[in-house]
Formats: sequence, structure tokens, C-alpha cells
Amino acid sequence: MVEKTEKGTFVPQGRKDILTEAIGTLEHGGRVRGVGRGATISNYFGRSSCPTQTINVSEVEAKIEEKLAAKIKAECKV
Repeated sequence: MVEKTEKGTFVPQGRKDILTEAIGTLEHGGRVRGVGRGATISNYFGRSSCPTQTINVSEVEAKIEEKLAAKIKAECKV
């Protein structure tokens, strides 16, 4: 492993990073490495400060239908 990093031949791919390769175990999604058992991302780093955006599906559908109807009318007039 040391030789690969010194030569620059190690190329991380997805979850297979240098630490995963060095310790020889795959990463577990939703967990934080190196801080003990049971540490999740949210309880170790805290909740995201970005508010989640709720989407009103009916409003989106209505807008799409309006745009589609306008496009069809425009194409039919040509």
C-alpha cells in the first residue's frame, strides 16, 4: 500500500478509498469510521443546516399540463 501511494499508482474508485484499502474492510453506509461503534453521520456531525424542500406534486403537474397545452396550441396554429 505504501509503495502504491508513494508511486502515485493507487487510484480511488467510489467507496474504495485509501483508508478502505489500508484496513481491508468495506465502508458501511451511514456510519462514521474511526469514532467507535454506533456513530451515525447525523449524530456525529449534526443535522444538515439546509432545509429540505417539499414539492407539491399537484402544482408541478398543473404547470406541466399548462406548458404542454400551450405548446400543442402553438404547434397546431402553424
